[in-house]
Amino acid sequence: MSGQRHISSGKEEECRSRRICRCGRFLLAEECMSSVYPCEDEVAIRGASFSFVYLARPARTARIDRLDRPFEPTAMTEIVLVHVLAATAGAAFGLLAIWAGLGRHHWCVRFIPVAAVIVSLFPVPAFDLALVFVTQALVVVVPLLLVRRFTLPPADGKATEAPPRSHAWRRFSIADLFRATLLISTVFGVLAYLPGEVRESWWKYALVGGGFGVATLAGAWAALAHRPWWVGLGVVCLVAPLAGIPTALDKTTYVEFRDQGWPWCAVTAIAGLLVVLWLCLAKSTGLTALRRTEFGPIGQTTPTQSVGMARGRRASVALVSLAILLLPGVAYYDMTQPAPIPNGSPPEPNAYDDLLRIAAVIQNVGTPGGNLTSGTEQPPSTDERRRVLFDELHSALGRLGVVSVRYQPNDARVDENQTLRPLARALLAEGDRRRLARDVNGARRIYLDLVELGLASSRGGMIIDRHIGMIPLYMGIGGLRQLRDVLSPDQRRAMIPVLQANEAGWEPLADAYARDLAWQHHARGWPARIRFVNPPDTNPLIAYFERRRLAWFRILVCELALAQYIGEHGGPPENLAGLVTQYLPKVPEDPFSGRPLVYRTEPTGYVLYSVGQNGHDDGGQRGVLFTDGDLFLDPAPQPWGDDGSDD
Repeated sequence: MSGQRHISSGKEEECRSRRICRCGRFLLAEECMSSVYPCEDEVAIRGASFSFVYLARPARTARIDRLDRPFEPTAMTEIVLVHVLAATAGAAFGLLAIWAGLGRHHWCVRFIPVAAVIVSLFPVPAFDLALVFVTQALVVVVPLLLVRRFTLPPADGKATEAPPRSHAWRRFSIADLFRATLLISTVFGVLAYLPGEVRESWWKYALVGGGFGVATLAGAWAALAHRPWWVGLGVVCLVAPLAGIPTALDKTTYVEFRDQGWPWCAVTAIAGLLVVLWLCLAKSTGLTALRRTEFGPIGQTTPTQSVGMARGRRASVALVSLAILLLPGVAYYDMTQPAPIPNGSPPEPNAYDDLLRIAAVIQNVGTPGGNLTSGTEQPPSTDERRRVLFDELHSALGRLGVVSVRYQPNDARVDENQTLRPLARALLAEGDRRRLARDVNGARRIYLDLVELGLASSRGGMIIDRHIGMIPLYMGIGGLRQLRDVLSPDQRRAMIPVLQANEAGWEPLADAYARDLAWQHHARGWPARIRFVNPPDTNPLIAYFERRRLAWFRILVCELALAQYIGEHGGPPENLAGLVTQYLPKVPEDPFSGRPLVYRTEPTGYVLYSVGQNGHDDGGQRGVLFTDGDLFLDPAPQPWGDDGSDD
């Protein structure tokens, strides 16, 4: 038996029939029909051929099997880009902080660019990133100012005799007091402006900024000190990676760079090396506007270098500067360009709110008809209450309802999705109870309500709402498939336009993508807006489930029309064109191929199926994975059968 489970292979056999991918903010697990073992951290709903896995870890860390995505960076590429972005941003701001500490211009002129960079992050808003840069600036500027103060470099660059060091630290003028007051007030002003969640975890972001600051100082010393080049390079290669250890040890430090770990040490190392490279190139061309300190003469050029060599070195400085600023510049542009929130507001009253209310109430009511496996019966009042709730649900499904998406942080509406699942299970149990009791019309109504619930729970929602809506949809289609041969001709004739209207009522996938993107940009903040950190999710599984939904709809409608034809003519037609006009408005199209559904007659009846994900006819051969084989419409699977099979 094809559906027989293999006990000896255990979970290893089952895992070969699953592909996990990112879907919205959760993980979507596609399972084979024959899978009967519940997986760890997985919530499977009976009657559906897939389940949603709600995991604590971010979806970005489990991107597996990125099929047919040639234009989207792989997971490893995205991780590398994230770390390169962090390193170049830290190096760029570190160079600005070095200039603020050792520049020849007035202190106010040097202070304004640093403050401007930090303040430019407020409108984004990126307060956590601003706190990182504030910490880095303090770690870099304060030591450089002390070095500059104690060494007392002359403003004109000529050598003068410095006063005794014992008196240097006592020199503190009114101007120094004003500078210190401005610096301290700026720091406390930034801290006061931070949101509560950032202010509570300020020390975590300070670790990141402190690591970048130490790496920047190491790079400045290596490039500007009178030491052999190999000594400076060795100091940077030793100190800069060590500066990233505190952040690497605490993997929750920078929550948006979750893949950091020990590779974060490479980020600080790259930042330090970029500082060394730029300063050495600028030092060789005389472009550095830094004052002379005990680090050594800065900005000297080699007298013997030719004009061409000088131009080449200046071009190299420009290229390195462009390389350092490219990714941070693109990232900042993306951070300031969030996706617009789609227009429109939920209707008043909103039938979706009634669905949530009924779902919350129905969880507290017993199982319909009692526990069929143990023989215990619920009090009559329980069945009556559920019947009333199902009538209210049927009425609510007939009104317009829209999912209320709130584009706010920490509002993934997981509780709402969790509430609707028991409602779908209750409807499926009620439909099965009525079907087993030979109440065909009642079962038909419940299964149609399941199909309508799938549409109502996804209309106006995001990608995750759309896929959660497919759970009751597949339950309802599977239940209706089991009623196909026992329905009366009038019931079949009435169901066909209802199913076709439900199929047409689903929104285009692009609308759900637009709302999902807007939610991520506004709820998750600036990290979700950077295109190369969070590229648009075009995973083929999402499109596959959309096409499978259409295929199941059309196969079911076609089977109902075929049953109607067979009941009137005594046998199936030669082709699907024989159903047109009297039973169907047109021949159903296979969403996977763009051609009519595969249909052929056999001595025992007919065969009807879709070509499936691979797009070509496999002769009616069922596939193990979603990527191969043909797609059939089967009744809802019964994986917990007493005979140990799911057939």
